[in-house]
Amino acid sequence: LSSLVDDNRFNPSIDPLFTSSTISPVYWSSTTYAGDTAIAWDVYFLDGGMTYNNKTVNWYVLCVRGQ
Repeated sequence: LSSLVDDNRFNPSIDPLFTSSTISPVYWSSTTYAGDTAIAWDVYFLDGGMTYNNKTVNWYVLCVRGQ
């Protein structure tokens, strides 16, 4: 998911190919935080930052796949 971040863009900092698919600035990744299985990583597409939060937070997911 973080590979969709475009560091040359801001608000949203995502490849324009995906801007019509993003309705929220924050999306969950599929990666659990190594220090606590109740926490997962997320991507903040406003500025491209990544953080982690408790999995009980109600954020969106964006379906992507690798090549």
